[in-house]
Amino acid sequence: MTKDIFYHADGKKVPLRRAKDFIAIPRGAASNLPADAIHIGKLSVVPKAATDDDAYKTIEAMTEAQAVYQNGGTLMVPLPEVRVEDPRPGVLDAVEKLLRANNNVTKVVRDDYGIAFVPVSGSAGTCAAVISTMVVPPPNS
Repeated sequence: MTKDIFYHADGKKVPLRRAKDFIAIPRGAASNLPADAIHIGKLSVVPKAATDDDAYKTIEAMTEAQAVYQNGGTLMVPLPEVRVEDPRPGVLDAVEKLLRANNNVTKVVRDDYGIAFVPVSGSAGTCAAVISTMVVPPPNS
């Protein structure tokens, strides 16, 4: 059974599904990317429809490849480090406690504005799974 993957935005749970027609890699990790590849920051997102099956499978098999998730027309590539920010009193304390108790998390760094964490696996997929399992009680409950 696959666990649901989601993130929170504006206090709402936003469901994500694995985008089977996209794969992300660090920019420059592969040569001859199709012209339809989407370049954002240090990442290139490659649409499956923009390349032939063999080339796509080669990119997908790269150790640097990252899963792409989707909600409607929005694509999200979780990186192997996640930052959690929330201005509500007590929420970051609860998040930090959950992260420090999670065996899948190796590094937790907190500052005045939020918390960043890195999974033991170094996998972005693990980051998405960890975030999805966190249930933080609403403030004042």
